[in-house]
Amino acid sequence: MTELELFYRHVPDIAEMACRLRGMTPDQRKEWKQKCLEYADSLSPFASGFIHKMLIVIDSYLEKEGGAQKQ
Repeated sequence: MTELELFYRHVPDIAEMACRLRGMTPDQRKEWKQKCLEYADSLSPFASGFIHKMLIVIDSYLEKEGGAQKQ
């Protein structure tokens, strides 16, 4: 499976993560991202690269949407 196929297969999961992150504080999002990156470092280069790219997509989405929802 290519990285692009993997990404499209997991679009619903990625969207769900982005929605959950919108409800978190910036510190909570930073901690979540750090844990994801630490986990990614323990995986194969392919999986690690996929996780890094997924986080870039989520960060980009949150920036466009204004970050966390106003509470």
